[in-house]
Amino acid sequence: MTVLIVGGGRGIGASLVSALDRRGVEGVFTYRSSRARATRLAARCSGWQARQLDLLDEPEPRPAGILAALGGEISTVLLCAAAGLESEPDATGARTVNATAPANLVRGIADTNRVPFGVVYVTSTDAHNHLPDRPDDEEPDMYELTARTKREGESLLASVADASSTCRSFTAVVADLVVPSTAHTIYRRRDPDLVDRLVSAGRWVDLAAVTDRLVDATLMSERGERLPRVIRVQHDA
Repeated sequence: MTVLIVGGGRGIGASLVSALDRRGVEGVFTYRSSRARATRLAARCSGWQARQLDLLDEPEPRPAGILAALGGEISTVLLCAAAGLESEPDATGARTVNATAPANLVRGIADTNRVPFGVVYVTSTDAHNHLPDRPDDEEPDMYELTARTKREGESLLASVADASSTCRSFTAVVADLVVPSTAHTIYRRRDPDLVDRLVSAGRWVDLAAVTDRLVDATLMSERGERLPRVIRVQHDA
C-alpha cells in the first residue's frame, strides 16, 4: 500500500511529505522540476521516494509509471499541485494541472487498483465557493484563473470518484491563502498591500495548520475510513 502525493516537491506537498514521514507513513511524491530539491527531500525522508511528473507534458499520467519498481497499490492520493499563478499564466495549462490531469490520474488508479483508495484535493475557498462576488481589492484578477480551474478540478474529481467502485471517498481540503506557500510568495512579490489586506481580514491560514489537517485526512484514509466530502481549514484569530 502506497501513499501518493502529487506536487510534493515544494510548498504544501513538501510539508506534507515531511510530516507524514515523521508519523511513519511511507509513499511516493511527484515533482515537476528541481530534481535537486526533490532528491534532498527524499534523502531526509527515508520512507519516501521521488518521481518526476510534469502534468503539462503528461496530462494522462499512468499510475504504473509513477510506481514503477515500487510494487503495491495506491491507498491514498493527495493532489497538491496547482497552476495559474505564474508570471504569464496559461489557461490551457492551468486547466490541465488543476483539473483534467488529476482527474485522468485518479481514473487510472480506479481502473487498476484492486483495493479501495481515498482521494484528497487541495483547493481554495474562492474555488470551492464557486467564485463568490467580492470587492476588487479582495479578489485579484491574477487569482481568478486558478480558482476557476480548481473549481473545475473539484467537480471532475468528484464525478470520477462517485463513478468508481474502488474509490472509497473524495474530499476537498479548502483553505484561504496559505502562509507560507508558493501562492503567498507570488502574491507578496506582485502586490504586498493585497497580502496585508488578506491577513488583516483573516483570509489566510498557516502552513502548519493545513499540513496537520492533511496528515489527519491521510491517516483516516490509511485506516480505511471514508473521508468527509469537505474539510475546511480556518484561520485561528
